[in-house]
Amino acid sequence: MVATVLCGTLDIADAAIFTVAHGHDPLVMLRSIAACLLGPNAMRGGYAMSLVGLGMHFLIAAFWASLHVLLPGRTVAAGRYPLVVGIVYGLFIYGVMNYAVLPHTALHIPLPRPGPGMVNGVLALVMLFGVPLSLLHRKRC
Repeated sequence: MVATVLCGTLDIADAAIFTVAHGHDPLVMLRSIAACLLGPNAMRGGYAMSLVGLGMHFLIAAFWASLHVLLPGRTVAAGRYPLVVGIVYGLFIYGVMNYAVLPHTALHIPLPRPGPGMVNGVLALVMLFGVPLSLLHRKRC
């Protein structure tokens, strides 16, 4: 639970800051998360749909945090090398989400292109999700 809240908050905060820094509305960014599941009409849903997107973000964060506990979080390497495991796990999450999940959502998000968005996405999932998650779970190994 702590890992989900911490890592999910760090990740969505990064996304909101990146969104604002590029001149866009973070509430629209949250609605786009909802629209991945609910379809393009969710983009017109206002504040309520932004909250749905935020909730979906934390459900996804809970999934990845739980999977970490079940898979790499139980290995000897996770206890000895939490930074390495965190980096690899963050890269794994980025790959799965951007190359397997998002292209098949209701929005059919295209594969990421090299550039600031891709760099930010990789670094966020590595440094703000994978590494903190591994550090939080290292004592369980």
